[in-house]
Amino acid sequence: MNTKLRFGVSASLALLAFSAVIAAPFTTGNIVVLRAGPGQNAGALNNHPTPITLVELNVTSGAIIQELAMPTSGASALTVSGSATSEGQLSYNNGLFSFGAYNQGTGLGSSVAATLSANVNRVLAKVDLNGTVDTSTRLADAYSAGNPRAGVAIDAGSGYIAGTGTTGTGGVRYAIAGQSTSTQIFDTPTNIRNVKIYNGDLYFTTASAGFLGLYKIDGLPTSGGQAFNPVVTFAVGQSPYDFIFMDGGNTLYIVEDSTSSFGAYRYTLSGGVYTGGTRVDNGMSSAGPRSITGYEDPITGNNILFCTTSNATSSNVFRLEDIGLVPQWAVFATADTGFAFRGIQVVPATSGVTRKISGTVDLGGTFVGTRSATTRLTFQVFEVGNTLTPLYETVLDVDNTTKAFELTLPAAVTANAVDVRVGGRDSTFLFDRVANVALGTTGVTGVVASPINGNIDTDESITVFDYDVLSSAFDTNEGDAGFDPRADLDQDGSVTVFDYDILSQNFDLSDEA
Repeated sequence: MNTKLRFGVSASLALLAFSAVIAAPFTTGNIVVLRAGPGQNAGALNNHPTPITLVELNVTSGAIIQELAMPTSGASALTVSGSATSEGQLSYNNGLFSFGAYNQGTGLGSSVAATLSANVNRVLAKVDLNGTVDTSTRLADAYSAGNPRAGVAIDAGSGYIAGTGTTGTGGVRYAIAGQSTSTQIFDTPTNIRNVKIYNGDLYFTTASAGFLGLYKIDGLPTSGGQAFNPVVTFAVGQSPYDFIFMDGGNTLYIVEDSTSSFGAYRYTLSGGVYTGGTRVDNGMSSAGPRSITGYEDPITGNNILFCTTSNATSSNVFRLEDIGLVPQWAVFATADTGFAFRGIQVVPATSGVTRKISGTVDLGGTFVGTRSATTRLTFQVFEVGNTLTPLYETVLDVDNTTKAFELTLPAAVTANAVDVRVGGRDSTFLFDRVANVALGTTGVTGVVASPINGNIDTDESITVFDYDVLSSAFDTNEGDAGFDPRADLDQDGSVTVFDYDILSQNFDLSDEA
């Protein structure tokens, strides 16, 4: 199979409530950190609603590349509590950064976490790589009188939010964009610290009694009563927060911020179980880490880790290279007074759930397909309406009996809807475009493409020149002198009036752009 990947970013998000402006899309490989502040009362961070800014840092120097401020007033307002250091966890999935927040402007002069969610909605906020902010998932039934701490998007239309709140409003909740109610996907625990998606499954951390560690739910559920299983458990007194899978899932890092043992811990997958729990640092001088991200160094192969901490007075981003020894975290970037770094993510080249497009190809009612077992067709995937540069292109030999196909989209294709174009650069079929194919969490099935047969000379249109080729080969069979397989449009091994019929029905047609 000849597969070519072309990168593109979709800016199509459902129910957009606010459009911010950044100088350029977030750059693959750089770091994005959620920054809270400035605080009210002359810059001091307190429990009042506090502005949120996504800050892009150069991955090498730590220098600020650009800043994306969230709205702080009106219907699209997004804030966090300035003093609740558990809030502001940042995730990245399927082309979207996500976090939990309050739909409350900065004018409130009291504790924002104490508000009732019916009055101050909790928000699953989503930001795409172009800086478009979606605040449409505003929930009246989530984390009432409590903290929305984290969120992760399945796609632009749905996702999960996590935190703690009064009875019936806490836990991990499934939410749909534009709806004010959500679904608590399991009953207990209800005090959740972080939630993320990895490899199509849902993970969360908690430090609740009896549930101390990292847990996994198979798949991406949308209903309540879900079962979950421990991935890594911690001892009483420890305090797990954020986590990151690396090395294709073979390595797991979890950060915890307890007074006695805070740091980053490495686990290795062996026999389907994560083991080890090796501490990869010798501590920090300020406070325990609460958010972690990283990437693999392409030269050394070592994992480069970044974290933020719970320190309320000196907020830093720390960097560490996991070289198998016990190195010290080094300060990578420092927030100004009155600001605090919270969640952190490296912008990956690929992310999220791999999605598939499957279906069948209608090759025409008179197509026989016995001369060959397969027909070679080109499949292209475009952003909706784009006719120039495909996001993805591949060539498949489609079975002439089943006529089925399946495309596995690279994770870099983050569009929520695409156009699918199918035809023959290496066959006699003109291209057909199936427009506006909606992609769900895992893709879409049942797509039917109908490329047009008769392009014998492969010049992108059916003309008298195709008739000329067919006429020259007319009344020959496979193996005869003068037999031209291109003229055997129905692929039955002979060039006959049935091939003329196909050509006549489709005469004067051209590729569908």
